[in-house]
Amino acid sequence: MINLREFSFVASLDLRSRPVPFGPTNLFSKARNWCVGPPTWTRFAAKARIRPMTFAFMIAVSGALGATAASAEDAVASVVRIYTTTVQTGQSPKRLADRLAPSIDLQTLSSKILGKAYASATPQDRSDFNAVLLEVIAFELSRRLGNEQTFTVLRSRTLSGGDVVVLTKVTKSDGSEKSIDWKMRPCGSVYCIYDLRSDNVSFSVARRDEFSARLQSAGGSLAGLTTSLRAEIAARQ
Repeated sequence: MINLREFSFVASLDLRSRPVPFGPTNLFSKARNWCVGPPTWTRFAAKARIRPMTFAFMIAVSGALGATAASAEDAVASVVRIYTTTVQTGQSPKRLADRLAPSIDLQTLSSKILGKAYASATPQDRSDFNAVLLEVIAFELSRRLGNEQTFTVLRSRTLSGGDVVVLTKVTKSDGSEKSIDWKMRPCGSVYCIYDLRSDNVSFSVARRDEFSARLQSAGGSLAGLTTSLRAEIAARQ
């Protein structure tokens, strides 16, 4: 089950209100209601008799804030779409990986995790690692999200450069909760993940520490690390 908070517009762009539950069937029909745009400056200006130059400035600010709110709304929509896809396809991580591919910024994630080892690798080695990292992410999401949990979007926060952090929580049937922060950025017509943070642990940082040790064990070979990860994923399925 999904709980979404109907967002109200505030100056800090800390978008929050009470949770409103509804299911995936009518999820996207309500997408436009998640964010309420800025107030109608025309009526405000008419009552306050604001000078034309000040009024023009207020319109410019209103437009900028409206665009920011729309970006946050699009990022939230992408997160909910990823969650729904994961719940529907999580039983098959390989199939889930294929469906999630357009929603994950693999190049940014791989670069953050491997650093120089990724930058100096051959195009083929980078491509092979990206493919196996996608399966690792799919496995992690399918493990953390499930049908017997309630997924709640708490709020979103817009960062510099148009990136958005969407804060969510997962509530299990026993009442225990786990936080998941989704770091999203524009990727074509949608927002995609460039990092995840669960209970204050970053996915990229945790994998960087783990894969660094495994890369050393593989003699510094990215191809060797990729082969090791692929074998581990095959054993889990």
